[in-house]
Amino acid sequence: MSRPPGAVDLRAVLRPDGALRAFTVSTLGRLSYPTLYLALLLTVQDATGSYAVSGSCVGAYALASITMPLRSRLIDRRGPRRVLPGLSLAFAISLLLTAGAAAGGVQTPWIYLLLSTIIGLTPAPLGAVMRGLWAALAPEPEARRRA
Repeated sequence: MSRPPGAVDLRAVLRPDGALRAFTVSTLGRLSYPTLYLALLLTVQDATGSYAVSGSCVGAYALASITMPLRSRLIDRRGPRRVLPGLSLAFAISLLLTAGAAAGGVQTPWIYLLLSTIIGLTPAPLGAVMRGLWAALAPEPEARRRA
């Protein structure tokens, strides 16, 4: 299949310094987001024996996730290098604490509700950051569209 004239090859988009690395890290970082709801639901249900508590935790996570625009604004003001490491660390620690609590047999619902809320408050807006980075890495409009 032929490409239209002026089309940019994906390899050309990923060629600038740091583009492939940023794209790879962003993609790997976002892999957990779609499965997190199910993992949280099943982990908390197994730990507490209650789908009601588990559903409440998923709801707390979803409700806390609406703060994504605030995290994006913070990144715009302070820069991704200063904000993303802290968000990523807090996200990872809250996930590990949830898994540890479940593995340790903790059945207290409020602990899972608190951790679920923290999980929802801390995922990094990697998609938005990557779109902003593409503007610098691929200044030509056609390359940016391809990215």
